[in-house]
Amino acid sequence: CYAINVVLGTPVTSDNCSVVSVSNDAPASFSIGNTTVTWTVVDGSGNTATATQVVTVEDNELPTIVAPIAINTTTNTDCTRTG
Repeated sequence: CYAINVVLGTPVTSDNCSVVSVSNDAPASFSIGNTTVTWTVVDGSGNTATATQVVTVEDNELPTIVAPIAINTTTNTDCTRTG
């Protein structure tokens, strides 16, 4: 079980000069449980800052089960099952 196409949103960034890039290390698919995504922003001078975001994937779908068909059986004269 895993989640794909997770929309992480857009971080809010700013700088006194210019923001050159914003990136993250998010995987293509997220496993059940918590995954920490690290966002990195780089400014025009090469300075960087990071922030983290926790993505939690839960499996809330119940499993399914179908029982085998009903059976009828008989006993012999000693009252034990014969088949």
